[in-house]
Amino acid sequence: MLERFARERWAGASPGLKGGFERLLELPDPVLVELLLGPGESVPPFPEDPELEQVAALVAGRGRR
Repeated sequence: MLERFARERWAGASPGLKGGFERLLELPDPVLVELLLGPGESVPPFPEDPELEQVAALVAGRGRR
């Protein structure tokens, strides 16, 4: 999932989205696994970090293309 995002979207991503992706990679592994592979239909909100929320949804395949 992470590699696909980097391969398909990194070149055209805004600086904010790139920063959100980098912060996503800094999350603890259990949080990252739950976020990307959890049973939920939506990504939990990150109100203090909208770029992280957006990139998490895109990486998990729940965001707009």
